[in-house]
Amino acid sequence: MGRSTDILIVSYRFPASQTPTSIILHQLFQHFPSDSCVVAAGPPVNWDESLRLPFREHRFGTQSTARWLERGYARSGPILLGAVHAWLLGLAVRYRPRRMYLHFPDPVFAIAGWMVARQLNIPHVVYFDITWKNNPGRRYRQMAFMQGRIARSATDCFAITDVLCEEVGAIAGREVQLLPHTITELPEAAPTLAPVEAVENVIHLAGTLYPAMNIDAVQRLVRVLPKLPGHPRLDIFGRNDEAHLRRYGLMQEGVNAGLVSRHELFAAQRRSRMLYLPFSFERKNEDMIRSNFPTRAMEYLVSGVPILVHAPRDSQLSRWAREHGWGLVIDEEDDDALRAGASRLLTDEDLRASLVAKAFDFVAQRNARTWSERLQRALGLTTPDLERNGRVT
Repeated sequence: MGRSTDILIVSYRFPASQTPTSIILHQLFQHFPSDSCVVAAGPPVNWDESLRLPFREHRFGTQSTARWLERGYARSGPILLGAVHAWLLGLAVRYRPRRMYLHFPDPVFAIAGWMVARQLNIPHVVYFDITWKNNPGRRYRQMAFMQGRIARSATDCFAITDVLCEEVGAIAGREVQLLPHTITELPEAAPTLAPVEAVENVIHLAGTLYPAMNIDAVQRLVRVLPKLPGHPRLDIFGRNDEAHLRRYGLMQEGVNAGLVSRHELFAAQRRSRMLYLPFSFERKNEDMIRSNFPTRAMEYLVSGVPILVHAPRDSQLSRWAREHGWGLVIDEEDDDALRAGASRLLTDEDLRASLVAKAFDFVAQRNARTWSERLQRALGLTTPDLERNGRVT
């Protein structure tokens, strides 16, 4: 049967799928020794070959069945749980992992993996980038009661924000460690603010827009856009259908929308005059707004472009931007307040330079290799294992 593998990674989303969870995991697991992991993941979606990791992979489903599988999750998660459990059990018996890594928020994979870990007496580590109560989907509500048991039985438990550490700790009655968003491609020196003539008169917004997460805050920016000094253009780059944007009144004069490659996206950010980071004020998904930190924020922070945060005061996003000084925070649900803040950020060069410098200070503490090594040690990799990847600290 061969030697046992070190780690069986269980996560519905995993690179090279281009999703927020996949990007988070890519930053952490790219620093693991290439022969240390076997991956058990869901079907590939939004494939990006540049995110591929060198581990042996097994996928439950294919790209062509991904949509069917998503519908099945929503309607019959408990039934699919049995199929995923049997599949994971076969992989665990085959590879005999010394540890298992379970990733939230997906309940079917997380619960099935936990069942296998208990059945075969395999220590497991769990990482929350959301709690199930933070997600309104039916499949999460059906099985949310299990997350406390899974967290309590883990050898180590991590969460992606301070707020989630507090929430999961309260649910599980245990210490939960911070394992935040990280970044690998960190400039050697702090970026300097580009002169006005070197950038485009553009406000940049990256990512997918959802009614429960950010639509109302984007609508507010579109309303005040004609009143801003210099009449900047708003670029919205992400997987947003134009009909969807029109339905919410976002395709107005001065707004440009489209989908570009990651390379083109980063280049567009660096050419922009301001980056916009919005969260909803409508409280349709209040717990998620409070505890979430958008993955794209890490890309914004290394761009050398000032960031405008428009989000509720109690959100993790507003808290970190305010506490660390890397973004101008407008936490009022008010058009005039947003217009005043955006106008100031477009014209106040001292403020703009200060935000860019503090953004680098913040992101310098999020070096992916450093945080990856914490996770490696939690998963039982020792100094010789780390030496296989060319790094010991």
